Amino acid sequence: MDQQRYGVTPQSEKEGHGCFWWGCLTLIIVIVGAIVALFFGAKYALNKVVDTYTVTAPMDLPKMNLATADGERILANVKEFVDGVKRGETRAPLVLSGEELTAALIKQEPTLQDRVYLTVEDNKLRAQISFPLDSFGYEGRYINGWATFNGGLANDRLEVYLEDAEFNGKPLPEEILTRARNQNFGKDAYDKKENADFLKKLESIQLENGKVKITAKPSSAQT
Repeated sequence: MDQQRYGVTPQSEKEGHGCFWWGCLTLIIVIVGAIVALFFGAKYALNKVVDTYTVTAPMDLPKMNLATADGERILANVKEFVDGVKRGETRAPLVLSGEELTAALIKQEPTLQDRVYLTVEDNKLRAQISFPLDSFGYEGRYINGWATFNGGLANDRLEVYLEDAEFNGKPLPEEILTRARNQNFGKDAYDKKENADFLKKLESIQLENGKVKITAKPSSAQT
């Protein structure tokens, strides 16, 4: 799926550790974009959909307590982890809170500022979003709400599934939820060889205790 369609420009070529962030953006932004695409591609009266689930103003997302320097530090830690894993080194697990992940993502991709806020609650990733729909031809309309996801990486397979979503204070139609829940959004992370190679070096990605924990395989087990 084209990230640029949703206002996200990949920076892998610029940063040199983009495979990790491309994966993060896939799990968060492209997932949300896919839900929006499913929603607007469904057989509903579009005018009714727009009136019901979108508004003319963005939603205020929670303010982060982290300073700019914290975002830079977190991003540097992520880069160190990713680069080490790519070199085949044994690394300690990378553990990030939802706010730390949000700060690092925004530092890496400034277009996400005021568009996404992540938390880990009850071992699920919760994304609060406020996205403009100009790219869908609805200039001046916003889709505001939240979505929760479960899943992780185990046995060399990344699985990410939508659990629930609500926009403009209203749940999505059951048809849309059913279609979205049956999709493993994590599979898109394997479309690019660089990303697939990196994911093969990971032992697990877990959502637990309010944090995202990314564990690399021991160097002897990496291929």
